[in-house]
Amino acid sequence: MYAGLPCIATSCMSGPRDLIKDNETGILVSVGDSVQMAQKMELLINSKDERERLGKNAYVDIQRLESNKVYVRWLDMIDE
Repeated sequence: MYAGLPCIATSCMSGPRDLIKDNETGILVSVGDSVQMAQKMELLINSKDERERLGKNAYVDIQRLESNKVYVRWLDMIDE
């Protein structure tokens, strides 16, 4: 995401859903659904516009997790 690339991940209990907003900053598929995973991969292979849209959105969104921003949030939380 930080490289401006679209990501596809499974929508497991934690992790990917914390980082990816489905169809906005990446693609989430059901855990174990290899057919859906293949379809979404094929979508990105065949659609340059969709790859670029998701990649640009991912890059903008992931900036919120830069170390200096997270550091400030930790300090704010500790101060509260």
